[in-house]
Amino acid sequence: MLLVQFILAFGFLVFIHEFGHFVAAKLQHIEVEEFGFGFPPKLFKLFTWKGTDFTLNAIPFGGFCRIVGETDTDAPGGMSNASIWTRFSILAAGPMMNLIAGILFFTITIARVGTPDPSIVIVSSVTAGSPAAAAGLQANDILRKVNDTIIDSSETMQNVVAEAEGNPIEITYERDAELGVTSMTPAYNEEYQRHLIGIVMSNPHEKLPFFQAIPAALQMTYEQGTMIFKLPGMLSRGEISKEEARLVGPISMGRLFLDAREKDIETQAAQAETIPNQPTTELPAINTILLMGILSIALAIGNLLPFPALDGGRILLLLPEIITRKRVPLEFENALNAIGFAILIGLMVFVTAQDVINPIVIP
Repeated sequence: MLLVQFILAFGFLVFIHEFGHFVAAKLQHIEVEEFGFGFPPKLFKLFTWKGTDFTLNAIPFGGFCRIVGETDTDAPGGMSNASIWTRFSILAAGPMMNLIAGILFFTITIARVGTPDPSIVIVSSVTAGSPAAAAGLQANDILRKVNDTIIDSSETMQNVVAEAEGNPIEITYERDAELGVTSMTPAYNEEYQRHLIGIVMSNPHEKLPFFQAIPAALQMTYEQGTMIFKLPGMLSRGEISKEEARLVGPISMGRLFLDAREKDIETQAAQAETIPNQPTTELPAINTILLMGILSIALAIGNLLPFPALDGGRILLLLPEIITRKRVPLEFENALNAIGFAILIGLMVFVTAQDVINPIVIP
């Protein structure tokens, strides 16, 4: 059942991407031959609406939008014969829909959970057998100081521990409104290539009304987007491990989704016991909604990368036309996109193989 939910959830993200292309084409009077639910081979046609065949296909991951004249200048009134700005808007509409969806998912998450206060650092969990566990730190402890340094962010905590370089440190924490002090020695972690004490940190949250949550969702979207571009630099500096920076395929995305759903189910069950009169179906699936937002933003940015066959690569080929008023030959564009598509398929096969051979470790 959870696997079916993942297929439907990821398929929905791809569907709204293609729906963006569909709407943009229709609004500019460019005909769409077929809007497919899932990927070919085609199973059967569902119905026809305003000249567009809506079909159900065998591979249940997302969908596709076949626009008239997308790769053929001989098709009258087709996309290839439209103005450059019409083509640009159609290409950009797919990633834009994913971006809007990501902002909506983040807004829902923040409205339900709240926005974090980054100046207060809480111990979310403690790794068994770690220096923090041996020193008696517990989940929900508030970290106040390390030696003489006031902890005003998770980054400060990470930096202080790293700078200790394996020397003993003294941590002042708050538990049940009372201060406590404990000592420990950070241990070197081979995977992360730095000293750690064995805790996962988080921040307390302040709930917001839905519309007031939108600015925080926009900020979250910006941070999520910029993080994708920062990953190579963070990896080279040793700030994250290779495992954290690796590309993931559908198998790993499925595992992440199943993990999020299981956490939500556990939360729902616990809340149902606390509030017996509240149906569990009305309880928030926060982890799933948050993951959907992250995947939607990643899908938007990924499709905007300037690589052939992706929307970003096709948009890039419009730039010479803007500057010189001369169009890149369609034959060259089609050939380049075909090569890019083949490379992307190869990359997907490699990433999927990595998912099987070296599956991600979910904390």
